[in-house]
Amino acid sequence: AEVPKKRPVPATALVTAIRKSSGQRTALLGDLRNHLATLHDPKQVEEVRREAFEAFARGVDPGSTDSDIQWISGGNALEKALFAEGLTYSSTGEASGRWLEWMALNLNPAQLGQPVADLMEEWTEADYQAAGKWLATTAESPAKQVAVQAYVEVIANYEPHVAIQWAIHGNWPLDDPEGKTAFQRAHNME
Repeated sequence: AEVPKKRPVPATALVTAIRKSSGQRTALLGDLRNHLATLHDPKQVEEVRREAFEAFARGVDPGSTDSDIQWISGGNALEKALFAEGLTYSSTGEASGRWLEWMALNLNPAQLGQPVADLMEEWTEADYQAAGKWLATTAESPAKQVAVQAYVEVIANYEPHVAIQWAIHGNWPLDDPEGKTAFQRAHNME
C-alpha cells in the first residue's frame, strides 16, 4: 500500500491567527519553522513556507505597521523576501510607503523588482495622489527606481502628462540635484 503524502498546512488556516500580537505571531512562526523541519520533500517545504509568509503579509494591519515591521525584520533573508511578495495594498493601505521603504532596507536589490512593482501598482491604482506624494518625498534607492517605473506605467493610463513628468524626473542627471528639485517644484511633485 502506498503511504499517503503529508499535505501542506493550508496557509489560510494561519490568516486568522496572524492578526495577533507580535508575541503570538512569533510563537506561530516558531511552530511553522518546526513544522518545516519535519518535512522531507523540498518542494513541499518551499510551498508551505511561501504560503505561510504570504499569509503573514496579508495579515498586516496599517494601524500596527511599526510592530509588524519590527516583527518581520527579525526574520531571515528568505522569510523577508517571501513576506514582501505577499504584501498587497489591501493589507498595507495608507502604510504602503512605509512597507516600500522596509523593502528597500531589508531585501537584496535583486529581490526588489516584483514585490515593489506589485505594491506600487496597486497603491497607484487605489490612490495615485498619495503614491505620487510618497515618491516625491522618499529618498533615492533601488526600490524607489522600481516604484517610479510602476507608478508611471499605471498613471500613464489616466494622467499621461503626470507620467511624462515622472519619467523626466526619474531620469534626471545625478550630477544636477538642484535642477531635479527645481523641476519637482515647478510641476508640483512635492
